[in-house]
Amino acid sequence: MKKFENKITSMPFDGKGKMVEYAWLALQCVQSPKEGGFDVAEMDKRLRLVKSFTDVESSPIELEDADFDKLKELVTTNKWAVIHQDIVDFVKYVETL
Repeated sequence: MKKFENKITSMPFDGKGKMVEYAWLALQCVQSPKEGGFDVAEMDKRLRLVKSFTDVESSPIELEDADFDKLKELVTTNKWAVIHQDIVDFVKYVETL
């Protein structure tokens, strides 16, 4: 089991003062399609992660080792549409777990 801290970033999430959390960044990686889309086996692996990072109410989030390995793979290979230090910090955090 790995423990994933749901840290709060300095990136605004909405216009109401909510800030982006690490769980949301993780979901962006998990839900980004690979080239050619998803087959059912890939969907199944990723859906386990979607459940872990959706409607998070507590931290840390506990992940099975296989789920964490998949998350790490997705985070470290994800392409981002924006440049922000909090994204760099998020990726480095996941790499160190």
